[in-house]
Amino acid sequence: MRRRWTRAQLVQRLPVELSAQALASYETGTRSCTVVRFVELCTALETSPHDLLERVHDQVSHDDHPASLKVDLTHLALDDRDALSPARRWAATEVARHAATSRDLDLAALESLASLCDVPTVELVRMLRTD
Repeated sequence: MRRRWTRAQLVQRLPVELSAQALASYETGTRSCTVVRFVELCTALETSPHDLLERVHDQVSHDDHPASLKVDLTHLALDDRDALSPARRWAATEVARHAATSRDLDLAALESLASLCDVPTVELVRMLRTD
């Protein structure tokens, strides 16, 4: 996001083949990546693994950037705030598909959801905590 690259642009920079869908699954936390793949991604992003891990550590250890956040999907699906419209649709789909009433969202999932809602991750976390 900082570089304003699409997933396809990042995938093109990788030394090995990877689908944009696989990259998205890493971002959302639905799929784990190996240490080797992590280093490849860091190289493609022109950042060191150490620096990236340090930034993630700083975010996780800060209250506004939790390692995970339990979200009441039923409540979110009914939230009428305009900024949460994409999150509302996602939550309604999740409830309908999985009959789940809540979900623990990790940092990557929160960042992806914040991007969909076009709000900073910190703001999304605050909104989800105060709903």
